[in-house]
Amino acid sequence: MTDLRQAPGPVRLHEDVELPRIVEENPQVSGMDPVHCDLEAEAAQHTSHVHGLLSTRVTYDCSRCLEPFERGLTARFDERFTDDPGEADEEHHLSGETIELDPYIEQAINLELDVYPVCSEACKGLCPVCGANLNLGECGCDRRPVDPRLDVLKDWFSDDGSK
Repeated sequence: MTDLRQAPGPVRLHEDVELPRIVEENPQVSGMDPVHCDLEAEAAQHTSHVHGLLSTRVTYDCSRCLEPFERGLTARFDERFTDDPGEADEEHHLSGETIELDPYIEQAINLELDVYPVCSEACKGLCPVCGANLNLGECGCDRRPVDPRLDVLKDWFSDDGSK
């Protein structure tokens, strides 16, 4: 924060950040490129304001067919930091002169992740009988719904129609 306060104007931050915990903690995410941070930081009195855009590519596992697919992700970043203990609750309190942005960047990315990602709106998913990926073709299973009250009767007759 000392360098930021001594700067004649806003300080621009352009760097890529690795966030491996996002892949570890989100089961729908199987991979993620480094997050490109395009941020600007400004200081005034006891407050520092960091804002800008975060962007990356995320490899998700489709929640319907379980196949991996990639999608771009962009998140806005807007955080305020203060070393004044009397400041409002909307700002993050600092102890020391260094602002560690990684946890806040991670939080911003987590908030933008798809919870139930789908590779496409037309995704047919998996066959509930045999588990085949229906996007690759029909499996031939009989998927007609059966009235659960009559389900026990399906085993009553053998395949040749005799009891």
